[in-house]
Amino acid sequence: MDVKIDSKSVEVITSGTIIAFRAEPIKISFGPPTDRLNIIIAFTSEGIQVTKPGVRSEILDPHTLQLTFINIKAEMGYGTQKPFSIGTIEGKQVYMHYRIYDLGGASDKIFHYSFYRSKE
Repeated sequence: MDVKIDSKSVEVITSGTIIAFRAEPIKISFGPPTDRLNIIIAFTSEGIQVTKPGVRSEILDPHTLQLTFINIKAEMGYGTQKPFSIGTIEGKQVYMHYRIYDLGGASDKIFHYSFYRSKE
């Protein structure tokens, strides 16, 4: 069965939940082969002088964005309050919304995500 989820101005590209495996980075890829977006999600707290949670973004190549989440230890969750733009697919804006939960101090995290694409 094919399921499509959308709202007035965007369609949901993908949405889900994953538990990081042994603190390894998570790679999420979507879009057509000629215009594919790759999002790499990484978590770290080692060697970081910052004590507050945060995120560092790095464009690795024209189709790959790495988001490194730093010091995510919030049991109540850490994430976006509204979707933010991360790029385009076939000329349409792509947005991301996420929430991360700590697993009681373990290096693995629960990562909830949604990616949207504008209809216009």
